[in-house]
Amino acid sequence: MEDSVVITDIENDDFFGQFLPGAAKSTLQNSMSITEQVTKLGEGIDRLTKELNKHILLKHGDLLRQANHATQLQEVLNTMNAHVQNLFANAERLKMQIHRPYHTLEQHTRILGRLHLASHILRQVNRIQQLNRRLSNTNDYIQKASILQELEQIAADTELSDIDAIAMELRNIRKDTLYTMRLETM
Repeated sequence: MEDSVVITDIENDDFFGQFLPGAAKSTLQNSMSITEQVTKLGEGIDRLTKELNKHILLKHGDLLRQANHATQLQEVLNTMNAHVQNLFANAERLKMQIHRPYHTLEQHTRILGRLHLASHILRQVNRIQQLNRRLSNTNDYIQKASILQELEQIAADTELSDIDAIAMELRNIRKDTLYTMRLETM
């Protein structure tokens, strides 16, 4: 109740009213000397200081509790920050535990793919050599045509076309075949 009395007194006072927002300019300034105005302002400031001190004393317990709660909240936030940092560190460690085996597996898969390709090429080279021997050992033109057909199918394999030795072997077989076909037609 007393709080509102000080506020009401200040609001209703003509001198202090001119300092409040929305107050109209008063001609009071002209009627009072500067010394009186300073004295009046000093009194108003003293009254406000006393009222503020009174509120602080009344609310001292609440202010201490709020300060204590703020301190506790800060401690909780610090703890949470530490937990979050720990969580990030664990997540990074887990990420590394996943990425290392993944990269190793990926590397082994690439190696396995290359080994599979090498094995495929070696099987095809072996088959070409077998067919070439059979081609040179046979005199039957139907069997030669069948062997040549199979050699052409092997030659169509794109993975074998990049290997010079195989490409040269297939060219030699084709030359021999053309030569053989010319001899037969004569």
